[in-house]
Amino acid sequence: MAKVKDVMRTEVQGIGPEATVKEAAERMAALEVVLLPVLENDYLLGTISAYDIVARSTAAGRDPRSQPVKTVMNRGALSCREDQEAGEAAALMSRELVRRLPVVTAENRVTGMLLRADVVAESEAAR
Repeated sequence: MAKVKDVMRTEVQGIGPEATVKEAAERMAALEVVLLPVLENDYLLGTISAYDIVARSTAAGRDPRSQPVKTVMNRGALSCREDQEAGEAAALMSRELVRRLPVVTAENRVTGMLLRADVVAESEAAR
């Protein structure tokens, strides 16, 4: 099976930890995604999801226009490595019920995003 680096998308749209929750929501809407990696100088700090915005900001009565992403993001986010087998990453996504994983180097620098759909497509093409 292919390596993650062979299947991943190299264009990464993330957000910084000091951006507002509103900015994160707007970026998610524009990109039509429900998860963004939180990056600082291309290094993965965590992720923020649509659920995080709802549960930790809106439902908590906070103002998303002034609340920083770092206050609602998931630290220690799931990720995979470029040199990892795509099947292993797919198993992690299935086990953790996620559809997207940031792809990182050994130094935790983000180089791409792995989408479950891309792994499935690669698997089907290999048949």
